[in-house]
Amino acid sequence: MTDLEDLREIVLTLPATTEGTHFRRPAYLVDRRSFVGVQDDGRVSLTMAADQVAGVVAEDPAALAEVRRGDTPVGVTVELAKVDRARLAELVELSWRSKAPRRLLADREAGRRAGCGRAERRAR
Repeated sequence: MTDLEDLREIVLTLPATTEGTHFRRPAYLVDRRSFVGVQDDGRVSLTMAADQVAGVVAEDPAALAEVRRGDTPVGVTVELAKVDRARLAELVELSWRSKAPRRLLADREAGRRAGCGRAERRAR
């Protein structure tokens, strides 16, 4: 499965992502907003939209747990040893999207569309 080095490699591929701290713990930020936090016990917290949390946890309850603030779900914790790299990348991107500014989201989507078009033209 995965470890903190895998996490770092995945996170730093996302646009405008930086390393920093959040409540004195290692964290990754986009546009100065924390979206990934490393906990003291080695688990990782990922911020995401409230309406996504239950579905994400239901997909793998052995590796993921809900994070709540009061009655509101605000993200998930991930046990890195229990998820593979592809799944971690999906979760990190979902978290990044929850905090990234709209212009970054639009740029990323435009880049994906442009990349798909190039691949399709090369395949012909």
